[in-house]
Amino acid sequence: MKIIQKKVIAVTGGKGGVGKTQIAANIATLLASKNQNTFLLDGDFGLANVDLVVGVKTKFNLYHFLYEGMSLDEIVTTAPSGLKLISGGSGIQKLAQLSRAQQANLIKAFDDIYDKTDNLIIDTAAGLHESVCQLLSASANIIIVINKEITSIKDAYALIKIVSNYYQKDSFQVIVNMASSEAEGQATFKHFIRIVNQFLNVNIELLGIIPNDEYIRKAIIKQQPVVEAFPGSKSAKAFHAIVNRLDQVSQTAPTGGISFFFEKLMLEQNGFQQGVS
Repeated sequence: MKIIQKKVIAVTGGKGGVGKTQIAANIATLLASKNQNTFLLDGDFGLANVDLVVGVKTKFNLYHFLYEGMSLDEIVTTAPSGLKLISGGSGIQKLAQLSRAQQANLIKAFDDIYDKTDNLIIDTAAGLHESVCQLLSASANIIIVINKEITSIKDAYALIKIVSNYYQKDSFQVIVNMASSEAEGQATFKHFIRIVNQFLNVNIELLGIIPNDEYIRKAIIKQQPVVEAFPGSKSAKAFHAIVNRLDQVSQTAPTGGISFFFEKLMLEQNGFQQGVS
């Protein structure tokens, strides 16, 4: 019997429009299709859209957990693949302005479902917001999504700099998205890693290259992950290769689930309070 190592994986990018939500949804869908109990958290609080990519209608979201007393289990929506989606809610301003205590409470709550979880995939918001960095610090694996655009590379570098300097993360995996060819994808990664290595002391690993595939756009219209809608497409095959590699190289989730992050936040808050008292 194969032992499944629990994984906590954050998919992020320094800027919007790099395709991180598509990547998070397809990776999570493939993991769920392997009979692995997989949760996908839409971490773009207040502007959630993973449900559209996965093709499910969510009745409840994190608003109901944070403000109406529902449990995490009660707000989960299950997709046809078996993937369990936790929606961040859409158009709800309160979710875009979570307090530090609410962010800590959210992450601590995952301990309630941790024993029955094989994988937790977090689709973060774009940008360098504190809530994004906190979710990254709670993840054993951080996947940075980039493309050939200079703004994508610049913003991804800035994100890694902040997370490594202030949150003590030193290992990152990179997916190059929307590459016109394998050669272009490799060149984009080499350019990116050259910049990172020049200024930062971190480990960067290429996890995979996703081609600029018309079938991804068709899958978006169908509101399905491309691995389900067009399993024979080049992009779907690239996602399969990424998931296979992820199984080989990914770190396991931190000991004790992710409650360590809650404890860390409490220590930081106590230290801040003592410093100003």
